[in-house]
Amino acid sequence: MENHVINGLFTDLSIIKGVGEQSYNKYCRLLGKERVRIIDLLWHFPNKIVQRNNITKIRDLKGGEIQTVCGKIEKHKKGFRNAPHQFDIYDGTGILNLIYFKLPFYMESKLKVGDTKYISGKVKEIGSKKQIAHPDLMLSYDEFSTQREFEPLYSLTAGLSNKQIIQTIDNIFQFIDKMEPFVDWHSESFLNKNGWKGIIETFRDIHIPNKDYFNATNDENPIRRLAYDEVLINQIKIEHIRRLRMKSNGIVMSSENQIIDKLKSALPFKLSESQNMAISQIYADMSKPNQMIRLLQGDVGSGKTMVSFFSGLKCIFSGYQFALMSPTEILAKQHYENFKKFILGSNIKCCLLTSSTTTDERKDILEKIRNGNVQAIIGTHSLFQENIDIAALAW
Repeated sequence: MENHVINGLFTDLSIIKGVGEQSYNKYCRLLGKERVRIIDLLWHFPNKIVQRNNITKIRDLKGGEIQTVCGKIEKHKKGFRNAPHQFDIYDGTGILNLIYFKLPFYMESKLKVGDTKYISGKVKEIGSKKQIAHPDLMLSYDEFSTQREFEPLYSLTAGLSNKQIIQTIDNIFQFIDKMEPFVDWHSESFLNKNGWKGIIETFRDIHIPNKDYFNATNDENPIRRLAYDEVLINQIKIEHIRRLRMKSNGIVMSSENQIIDKLKSALPFKLSESQNMAISQIYADMSKPNQMIRLLQGDVGSGKTMVSFFSGLKCIFSGYQFALMSPTEILAKQHYENFKKFILGSNIKCCLLTSSTTTDERKDILEKIRNGNVQAIIGTHSLFQENIDIAALAW
């Protein structure tokens, strides 16, 4: 493997120390992937950052929050049968009750009455009683003194603990640090202008946060830097697809718009300036010898459907068919009824195809589509089925 960070990021996670076959399968399940790369786990951001070294007096604990206390184990009530182990912790201001429903033997030997421990976990208030069930941390002074000030909390899956994820990510950065320095794809001046760090340090700040992470402005936030990269990558992908499409031969539509203009003038309302602009841009693309790929975006009720109807008319009056797919049957029926009203008085034939179309109706509709006897096909995802052969679909 080439000793370079950019290649290393796309290496399989199994190369990282501590990630065996079983834990690798758990990471696949956590991230919903058949194969997990190092970059995939780095994009698995913490849900929350907890400040573990901020000690709270027991009397000041608040229910529902993750907090840390320091106190002496005053009492241990052992659990029998299905009863939990219970410990009373005292810090001079109050008593905190700890509960372990299943206490490992090695933990029991570490929790002796009289010992002082640093305990961190989610506090629950039951009346005047304060309780933590299965604390996240139970540490001695020496252990606590080496504990990170800020701990990231991740979404988990069965058999994979937060501690394991933290350790794996630590090992990832150790793996990366042994590689050659990585030159960021953004210029240094651009990063400085936005108050951003390089990509590796950005990931490090998110997974190993410090005070600077919380003091950063919204613009300087490391997640904002990665969000920018994500948008940039998507735009590059779209541009790449667009350029590939430009090399694909499409159908040149007729430039004649007289009939369409008559239908437009017959509408009981005037199209908005934005609708007219969108239609003009779409018509310009359709008159080119390349396939069109275009996203029409607008608020609910802004008139996107009417723009799609006029786009369909351009196909029909150029001698082709057009298909309009809706995400739901209710919406498909609504579009069908509206389109029929829209073309009322013309020779255009329209059909509706959904999963609830009867077998006999379906057979008749498919035959008409195949023979080109209907010009407008409106439906749901049923339009994607292999047995649907649209005779002259404009594409």
